Amino acid sequence: MTRTLTLALGLCLLLAGCGSGEPQPRQVAVSASGSVTATADVYVVRGSASLRGLDIAGLKTSVDKQVASILALGEDLDIAAEDITADSVSVAPEWQWQPEKRLLGYRVSRDVTIRVNSIDTYAELVTGLARLGVNDFGLAQREISDHAALEHQALARAMENARARAQVLADASDMTLGKVITVSEAGSPGVPMMRAMASAPEQDSYQAGTSKVTARVSVTYELH
Repeated sequence: MTRTLTLALGLCLLLAGCGSGEPQPRQVAVSASGSVTATADVYVVRGSASLRGLDIAGLKTSVDKQVASILALGEDLDIAAEDITADSVSVAPEWQWQPEKRLLGYRVSRDVTIRVNSIDTYAELVTGLARLGVNDFGLAQREISDHAALEHQALARAMENARARAQVLADASDMTLGKVITVSEAGSPGVPMMRAMASAPEQDSYQAGTSKVTARVSVTYELH
C-alpha cells in the first residue's frame, strides 16, 4: 500500500512539472549560399627537367644545367627567387619487362615549381620553358591571391540570402521574422583549380579565367 501511494505521488509531481514549463519560441531554420566570382591572378607552373640514360653522373650534370637555365629564365622575367622552388635530384631505374626483363636506363629528374602573378609573365614563362625543352611543363593552376577576403564576401552574401529565404517563409506563415538564434557555416568555402594547356600556344591566346568562391550557412530565426 505504501509503495502504491509513493508511485502515485511521484506521478502527480511529474505531471505538475510538465504543466508549468514555458512554451518554446517559434522558429524557422534555413540554409543558403553566397558566391563571389573573381579573376585569377596567381599562376603556378610545375615542370620537370628529366633525362634517361645509363651515365647517372652525366645525366645529373645535364639536368642541373637545365634547371640552371630555368632559374635564369625566371630571373630574366623578374620572378622573385622565393617564388621558384627546385627540388633535389631523383633517380629511378626504368625497365623493359617483355619479352624479358632488361634495364633500359635511369631516369634522372628535378621538379621545378614557379609562381607568377601576371598573365603576361605566365605566358612568357610557359613559352620559355618550351624553348628550353623542359618536359611536362604544361601543368598550371590558376588561383586567387586574396582568397580570405573573397570568403568573407561570400559569407556575407550567404547571410543576406538566408534572411531573404526566412522572410519569405515568415510572410507565408503570417508571422514576423525576429532575431537570429543560431548561425553556423555549412562546409568550407573553396576555389576550384583550373588547369592550363599541356603545350605552349601563342601568347595572345592565354586568358586569365575566373574562379568562384562559395560559402554556405545555416541560420535559425525567431518568429513572432
